[in-house]
Amino acid sequence: MADFKFNCPHCGQSLEAPENMLGDTIDCPSCGGKIELPNPEPAPPPRPRPQRPRPQHTQQHTQQKQTVETNVKQGALIGGAVCFVLGVVMMCVSLWTVIVYAPLFLAAFVLSIVAMAQKRIAGGVILLVMTVLLPPILAIGIPAFKSARSIAQQTATGVRSSTTVDRRSGNDPTSPPPLPTVAPIARTPPKPESPAPRSPTPVDPVQVLRQGISGTKTSYDKFKGMSWVEPVQETDIKVSSHVSLAFRPYIGVSDKKAVVFRVYTHYIDRRSEYHDTDWIFYESVILLNANGDKFTLAIDYGDRDSDVEDWGLMEHADIPLKPEAVERLSALMKSPPVDVRFSGKSVVDAKLSDEQIQAAQSIIAGWRRLTATE
Repeated sequence: MADFKFNCPHCGQSLEAPENMLGDTIDCPSCGGKIELPNPEPAPPPRPRPQRPRPQHTQQHTQQKQTVETNVKQGALIGGAVCFVLGVVMMCVSLWTVIVYAPLFLAAFVLSIVAMAQKRIAGGVILLVMTVLLPPILAIGIPAFKSARSIAQQTATGVRSSTTVDRRSGNDPTSPPPLPTVAPIARTPPKPESPAPRSPTPVDPVQVLRQGISGTKTSYDKFKGMSWVEPVQETDIKVSSHVSLAFRPYIGVSDKKAVVFRVYTHYIDRRSEYHDTDWIFYESVILLNANGDKFTLAIDYGDRDSDVEDWGLMEHADIPLKPEAVERLSALMKSPPVDVRFSGKSVVDAKLSDEQIQAAQSIIAGWRRLTATE
């Protein structure tokens, strides 16, 4: 413990005393005077430790971290909603874009589950239910809506057309009825009516066509409004035991009396096992008579077709002829024998039979009679 130094107030002697004697009265060893030592000063209270302020950037970092976590949780729900909306839009544009909207609905489904795992229960459940239920409803409802709209448009068009016809014929239901007219009183005796002239009996072109033609059959196509007259015997030209050709003219008459002359040709190979080399892919049919006169039927791509059956293969073409071509064909048929060549990728030659030549001449004769009556 440290000593307390002081001076005697009587004699000025410098003295020392321990600190534990502070507050007591002592005698001065020099002069004997009474000295009252001062009371000890109370110890000052401890100074509080200053608190350092929390750095502002730490608070901002915590807020940013909370914001990022919130945004991440909302991102799954927002992303799923965006994928769902895009999928619905693509379905409404066209149901054939399934390669686009199917992955979008799948992504929305997965993100709805992620959102529920991030405690976004309400939004995740709503998105999940809509992703599961709405696509099948749209897949059924969109075609039904388009079909109903098409039927409604057709019905509206029919109503407009019928209204137009009624107005043109004077039977407009929206117009007021015409005023009654009063016929004038006839003052002269009526003249006797003369008998109406008899109209000529209409000529049936099909009957005219079939007059003098033996061995023909008639069929009617109500969709095209055409009557077809063709030979009954569909005789083929046998090239070999399994290959045959056909050359058969026939005539069509429309309901409007238009006449069409056509030639049907075909190539048949009746073998169940055939090769690529067995196809002709013929592009023309060439006729050659005994005088060397040649007639070529060029076949357009649209008139040609080919079929494959269990029994083999067939190529066929249906060729329309103009009047000048019919006359050339008639002149050629008058000088038999008539050779025929199917020419294309490969060539097949044959000879028209007498039955085919006679059928062709008979059809040409009927066509001439019919065109002469027009």
